Amino acid sequence: MNTILFDLDGTLLTMNTDLFMHYYMKSLTETFLPIMDPADFQKRLWEGTRLMLKNTGGNETNEAVFYRSFFKNMGTDHESVINAFDQFYETSFEKARAATASNEYMVDAVKCLKTKGYRLAVATNPLFPIRAVKRRIHWAGLSPTDFELITSFETMHACKPNPAFYQEVLEQLNVQPHEAMMVGNDAREDLAAGGLGIQTYLVTDCLLQAESSPFTPDHQGSSLDFLQYIISLPELP
Repeated sequence: MNTILFDLDGTLLTMNTDLFMHYYMKSLTETFLPIMDPADFQKRLWEGTRLMLKNTGGNETNEAVFYRSFFKNMGTDHESVINAFDQFYETSFEKARAATASNEYMVDAVKCLKTKGYRLAVATNPLFPIRAVKRRIHWAGLSPTDFELITSFETMHACKPNPAFYQEVLEQLNVQPHEAMMVGNDAREDLAAGGLGIQTYLVTDCLLQAESSPFTPDHQGSSLDFLQYIISLPELP
């Protein structure tokens, strides 16, 4: 094993998911008030998200799938919509930070892995643009430059728990499944990586979907347990 794939929300970044979504939806809907009816906007947003989650790893990126859905039968100027999303992620998205916190154990684990020579990637569910993902990495007390790959909706063609997502991550990193470990807090979405032969570590601090998951992790523990596990790993040549 030489490559660690990290989930972001609830793993590297401590998060109250319900509170995060409250801040996110409230601020985003307010941003679109000048150009779209709130009910129509939210309907289009959720439908576009639903279709991204169903993307099968074909030729369309998640971004293309989202906007194809969002713009369907819409009279509003497309450029004004894209500009509104850009404005939101540059400004009001910051309000959602109140639902998150940095986790010192995960920060230390990333630092330790880099010192030991491991390759690192953020394998977050690619439903957000890269600027939103990088912003959340900063909220976690880390830097995007800590990671060789960061998944986002601009570049990915499938979502968790579809195995096609993990296959694409492996291909972009040019690593074999046995060389990688997926670290995450979602027992369904993150542990699905195990189906490809990727080792898995379930971080339990912000545990999600544990009761409904058909998957069993190779390792499991708190973020402190994970840090201690990382400390025990050998240095790579």
